Amino acid sequence: MNTSQWALEGARAGLDGIDLSVLFQKSGDPAYLDKTRQEIEEAGIQVAMVTTYPDFTQPTLLNANAVSFGYRKISSQRQG
Repeated sequence: MNTSQWALEGARAGLDGIDLSVLFQKSGDPAYLDKTRQEIEEAGIQVAMVTTYPDFTQPTLLNANAVSFGYRKISSQRQG
């Protein structure tokens, strides 16, 4: 299920918002993220929370990269 489908399912369920994980985004490219935002808005729902869902009990390079990616994305949104 992609992010657009997730947003539609959340809207159909009557939710106010959905949670997203940066781990499930195919890219951090601004054009891709803008398209994803537009699809969520078109579904008529908001993003309630963006997470990375790292497993801190198994510190791997993948989890460390996910945390770093999430931090950079949140920081860039605050500055923009």
